[in-house]
Amino acid sequence: MKLTLNKEQLELLNDFLGCNAEVYETSYIWTIVNQDSGDFLILTIYSKDENEATKSQNIINVQTHQGYFELHNGTDYFMFQPDEIFFWNIENKKISCIVIGKSATCSLFSNIDENIFDIEPENLPSSQLLAALQLSLINSFD
Repeated sequence: MKLTLNKEQLELLNDFLGCNAEVYETSYIWTIVNQDSGDFLILTIYSKDENEATKSQNIINVQTHQGYFELHNGTDYFMFQPDEIFFWNIENKKISCIVIGKSATCSLFSNIDENIFDIEPENLPSSQLLAALQLSLINSFD
C-alpha cells in the first residue's frame, strides 16, 4: 500500500497497532507497549521533511530501548498479520525496510541488493538468508 497517510490509512494503522496516533501538523506518533514484557517503542511518521534541502518525502522514526532507527522516503507499507508492519523504500535496486511489531519489536534492513531474490535460499550465504526471507514479502508486491 502506498504510504500517503490519509485519514483512512491512519485509521487502519491505529486499528492494527491497537492504539491511536497523536496527530500533529506534520507527524503522527504511536506509543506501542508490550504489556507482557513492559517493552515499548515510539513510532513517529513525519509526513513532510521540514528541511526542504534534503527532499525527504517522509521519515519513519522508531525509538526503542536499543536506540533510534530511521527509514527515509518510505514509499510503501504492508500490514503482515498478525502483528508486523513493513515500511520500505526501493531506490537504485536497493531495498531498505523497517519492520515494526505490535509487541514493541523493531528490525531494520538497509541497502539490500534486490538481486538477492534471484538466488535460491539454499544458495545464499547464511549472512544474507534472514534479509532475503524477511524481504521476500516486499518483493511479492513489485
